[in-house]
Amino acid sequence: MVGMNFDQRPLAKLTFTLLSRRPTAESLTVALAILLLCFLSSWLYWEKSPLAPYLAATGQAVFERGEYWRLITTQWVHGDVQHLLSNSFLLGILGTLVHAYYGFKIFPWLTLLGSAVMMGVSLHHYEPHVTLVGASGWVYFLAGFWLVLFFLIERQRSLRSRWIRVLGVGAMILLPSTFQEQVSYVSHFWGAVGGLVLGLFYFQFNKFEIRRAEVWEMPSQVEEFPPEEDQT
Repeated sequence: MVGMNFDQRPLAKLTFTLLSRRPTAESLTVALAILLLCFLSSWLYWEKSPLAPYLAATGQAVFERGEYWRLITTQWVHGDVQHLLSNSFLLGILGTLVHAYYGFKIFPWLTLLGSAVMMGVSLHHYEPHVTLVGASGWVYFLAGFWLVLFFLIERQRSLRSRWIRVLGVGAMILLPSTFQEQVSYVSHFWGAVGGLVLGLFYFQFNKFEIRRAEVWEMPSQVEEFPPEEDQT
């Protein structure tokens, strides 16, 4: 097997990409630390601790009083245990994957900040007193980021195969099975859009490094000779 420049692959077959290696235990640890922060913050919110009034976000608090930190902290608190558990599963999986392949700078930091911006966009769709809490916007942001980069990086799969995988997984993650009045589908939508945009920018600015991680395998070229004829 040989490493090749992605522009020099006339007869080679792509066998390894950035996403081919396995996630490390460190990435799982980072994701679990984020989940622990969500559990602790939600507990403080439920118990009405002195910090509780400063965690959740409303349009009034963020835009009228300038309390922009709430766009981040509101993603760590949840309405109840069921809400917390439903977000924790995907946040743990997607957080582990994104950290494993794109590093600490992307998860948690850049995706958290990006989803905070999308939270601000979502708040503009509601009355100033409406409270938005939960990590679902962050989950959808991570999903959008992961799916667009999977599609662009996993070139050893056919274009059709990548579309099927992205649309299938995207439907399972992004489309709700039931509609509930208390769920903010607006924040889900803007979270996914933000993740897609960040993924496209990340690919554009890191394309050389992404392609350099590829490994191309040259096909074996064994010259076959016809059997020798007996000379009599």
